[in-house]
Amino acid sequence: MLEQINSKIIFIDFFDTLIFRSTYPENTKKIWAKELSFLNERLYELRKEIEKELCEENYKKNGSYEFKYRDMCSRLYTEFSTTMSFEDFYCLAQKTELQVEKKVQYPNMTLIKELKEYKNNNNAKIYCISDFYFDKNMMLDLVNFHSLDLILDDLFVSSEFMQTKHSGQLYQIVLNNINAKPLDVVMIGDNIHSDIAMANKNNIKTLHINSSKQYDYYEKMKQNELLTFTKFENILYEIPEFKKFIFPEILLVLYLFINQLSNIAIKKNIRKIFFIAREGEFLKKIFDIYIRNSKYENIESCYLCASRKSTFMASLVELKNENFERLFRQYNRMSIKEFLSNCSFTKKDIAIAKSFFPKLNFDSKIDNFNNSIEFSTLKKSKNFQDLFNKINRECKSSLLTYLDGVGFLNNSSLLVDVGWKGTIQDNIACLLKDKQVEGVYLGLVDFGSASSSNQKLGILFNPSNCFNVKYKNSIFNESRCLYELFLEASHGSTIGYKENNPIFEANQEEEQNFNNYILPMQNEALVVWEKICKFLYPYYSQEKYLYNIISHKYFAFILNPSNKQIDFFSSLKHYENFGEFGFSIFTSKKSNVVKNILNFLKYRKKYLGSAWWKAAKLKQDNLNFILYIYRCYRKYHFKKGNKIEDSFLNR
Repeated sequence: MLEQINSKIIFIDFFDTLIFRSTYPENTKKIWAKELSFLNERLYELRKEIEKELCEENYKKNGSYEFKYRDMCSRLYTEFSTTMSFEDFYCLAQKTELQVEKKVQYPNMTLIKELKEYKNNNNAKIYCISDFYFDKNMMLDLVNFHSLDLILDDLFVSSEFMQTKHSGQLYQIVLNNINAKPLDVVMIGDNIHSDIAMANKNNIKTLHINSSKQYDYYEKMKQNELLTFTKFENILYEIPEFKKFIFPEILLVLYLFINQLSNIAIKKNIRKIFFIAREGEFLKKIFDIYIRNSKYENIESCYLCASRKSTFMASLVELKNENFERLFRQYNRMSIKEFLSNCSFTKKDIAIAKSFFPKLNFDSKIDNFNNSIEFSTLKKSKNFQDLFNKINRECKSSLLTYLDGVGFLNNSSLLVDVGWKGTIQDNIACLLKDKQVEGVYLGLVDFGSASSSNQKLGILFNPSNCFNVKYKNSIFNESRCLYELFLEASHGSTIGYKENNPIFEANQEEEQNFNNYILPMQNEALVVWEKICKFLYPYYSQEKYLYNIISHKYFAFILNPSNKQIDFFSSLKHYENFGEFGFSIFTSKKSNVVKNILNFLKYRKKYLGSAWWKAAKLKQDNLNFILYIYRCYRKYHFKKGNKIEDSFLNR
């Protein structure tokens, strides 16, 4: 393309010449306003009005429609109330704007390669000239981001001079600045008026870059900003790894969750998020990737090594006043040994406790443990009370030391976990008493001990809708174990703390299961996730449409899994180390179809209620016709469940 020019000086346009955008230009301002919406919900409308006023003022003064970014921010700052200083707001506005631009921009590599060769072969000078409201330093940030500093000798932006290429006046300013004659220069750009006609008017030769396809793309996006099923499928088509992944629909659900989580953090101006081990390990990874590829980056993500076991004993009071409600509300059939293990008794502690009660059987399971003679006997023993209270004090001290060490006690922080009752949060809230504790979960089936000082939010489902098929939310609660398996961690459960460091439970079988099955799957997932974040970035604010599309795709998957997905699911195990101890397996026992039908008809609620994944179990038991009926039943209610949009967006 450049072989037709013969000049030692090249002027070149920036947008739609050197750089393209993945969204139409005005949408970058909308995204910027969305990310700063915690300051004012009308930020975009206010900015648009102010830019128009500033442009008209400058036109009357200098004959060009232009404004300075700082002036826009200054006038915008007066339109809303904030404790933030203007300089802090200005820095935040600049940083966010640059982040947005970097996320939607990609270079015209063909032209850039030609420019490099031309510059080297002809010892040419190349100057970028752009009509834009960024100041020079902001534009240079973008130049450096795309490594264009390797070919550009300098950059001139209209806002610095309040004169534009569009009016033709900026060309003369640049010529004077570099001490060049018009006939020595060639202008390369896409805009017929600003880059070609106005350059010619200033006696500068021109080379037109045909960006008509890009304009068509912008126009289509502008006319149809809303995310549709077809557009969503086209996006997924651009990610070949998506179809090859074993559980791609789970990644889409996690996108809904992470997207809403970041919106909540921005709205509440939360700067520190603590992802609770163990499911939080992978959640933190995908959150960090999402933030890096999507939007607001001033959020610090931390990993909190905590478990029900490591926090339970620390949350309790002295034995005589403790009712163990958070244990017995979920588990009430256990042995004495299991009860003590839940209370952080070591093997040595259990041996000491055994010596107090030589006639008690510590290993046999006891129904209604909280009302048993054995439990009453433990509580009445002075020796056992002293031992229990000693361990209780040690656990409180070690957990408080750990929480302080990771900075949890000094921040207005958000706890994040997969769900389902928020027991770890309850334990921490009981320990800290006066501190406000807030948690966000993928879903909740019970609010546990939630209160005004211990607040919880289930993003995808909550106790009011998770079991009611008339709500769309319930589809995300169809197989919670899938999320837990997908989000398994590389380390064992936290069982306590020593010298401010977590102590992890060692379980060789669990470790092998993770390394053989989960880790390879998670590594593949991260590759797909990175691309999902990039391609969905222009639509991240369309929560309603994202929810509608993803919920439909998840419905199709969760109620009609492939044999490959069922086989993979059946090969996994999940270890439980609190309340009950041991592995859960997900394979149905082989049995005859007639027997399965009779079993289903006789114990329908129990049959489906005990299934880890209802559709998978029905398929494994060769009850496909029952699965078809179940799917039709769910589909009927799913289509009618339209209340979700309001409840999902009302955050």
